[in-house]
Amino acid sequence: MPGKGKTPYYFPSRDADVISWVRNFITVLAANAARWGIAEALVTALGALAMAFEEAYNRRMLPDAGKVSVAQKDLALKALKKGVQDMVNGHINHNPAVTPDDRVALGLYIYSATRNEIPVPGTTVIVRAVPGQVRQIIAYCTDSGTPERRGKPYGAKSIELACAVLPSPPSGIEDLVRFVTASKSPVVLTFREEDRGKTVYLAGRWRGHQEQEGVWGSVVPVIVP
Repeated sequence: MPGKGKTPYYFPSRDADVISWVRNFITVLAANAARWGIAEALVTALGALAMAFEEAYNRRMLPDAGKVSVAQKDLALKALKKGVQDMVNGHINHNPAVTPDDRVALGLYIYSATRNEIPVPGTTVIVRAVPGQVRQIIAYCTDSGTPERRGKPYGAKSIELACAVLPSPPSGIEDLVRFVTASKSPVVLTFREEDRGKTVYLAGRWRGHQEQEGVWGSVVPVIVP
């Protein structure tokens, strides 16, 4: 267990990952609080801490942000960490109503004598595909939970793209027969000379640290240059 003043072991280490992780945590918490015997007021209070951090983080990202904005962000993050830790230690851990699947949904580790597993994000990959150099497509990938931010969400190890050059839109992901895995965005895909001028359809999903498979996002078309 984490000691006093230390970051909880399940809490994202990067500020950029905190917002998506906490959004998911509070969404799952609010949906199950009654079943777990957790008062609605506690969920509301934690949501207020999360909102305060997100607002402070966004202010800190503005071009004219100064030391005061950074300090406010750090204070808001400290309060949010304590709020989450108090909720987990006081109401989630050792709560017989909270199942292992519930812990996975919350983004927490499962107590186990073997390996603790970080769940793959339940959000989807938003793909923005644009023509690159000749025979190349550039796929910019963001998370549906935080589409305004770059980078993978907490729990994602890599991006998996499925694609295919087709004469008409696919009926489903099973029609996309080429798969590419990348550690970061953007992903550059190269096609054959005979594919120039044709439409390629792409979709993406997150893969977890134990290669768990996430949910496929929407299929998008782009012309091969």
